Amino acid sequence: MDFKPMADRVLILRDAAEERTVSGFFIPDAIQEAAVRGTIQAVGPGRVSKQGTAIPMDLAVGDRVMFAPGAGLPVKLEGADYLVLKEEEIIALVD
Repeated sequence: MDFKPMADRVLILRDAAEERTVSGFFIPDAIQEAAVRGTIQAVGPGRVSKQGTAIPMDLAVGDRVMFAPGAGLPVKLEGADYLVLKEEEIIALVD
């Protein structure tokens, strides 16, 4: 895949939605929440401050992240669903 985000944006492959609860019960498709975790697949170069200095990204390809439900722009690339998010929409790095 050849996709290069611009400025402070990242391309994220969202984790699959949970199909079972921790106790083993199945969650029906109608109430499954979209996953709010994923893995960064591509990273933009960063942003430029008002003073004109470059501010590099704190994120890297392969980082596992958490983001808010509904955040980002959904895109479909090579048959897979991804999200494009700004760095500020990332809530946390996760294991």
